[in-house]
Amino acid sequence: MKEKHMAATVVLEIEVKSIYGVNKIYPVNQAAKTLANIAGTKTLSEQDIIDAQSLGLVVVEVAARKLEKVINVPEGGALFLVGDSAFTRKEMEEANADDPDFLAWLAAAAVGDVCPGATYCRRGA
Repeated sequence: MKEKHMAATVVLEIEVKSIYGVNKIYPVNQAAKTLANIAGTKTLSEQDIIDAQSLGLVVVEVAARKLEKVINVPEGGALFLVGDSAFTRKEMEEANADDPDFLAWLAAAAVGDVCPGATYCRRGA
């Protein structure tokens, strides 16, 4: 009888730091450091993160730059906080257009909602 083995979920922990106004993605745990080593770089690119997610890896941002909450603004709209930056719903839709799960959450997001922790919320260009 063959034994079935479940593959362990690989979690990449990253930290985004702003260096002279340029965001750099640093690997935090060993799995993320291994990915950076394979990529031949000290930091990871946004494309590295996208590729890792397409392979089924879970990317978790451990710094305070993940989407934290939805806030109201005086004009009656909503802003989405990503670290120390804020983005409109349209900017978040454009930056995450290839992630249907995130877009579904975004469509239903209300003031005070917090983004799912395992979702890497990309910022617009």
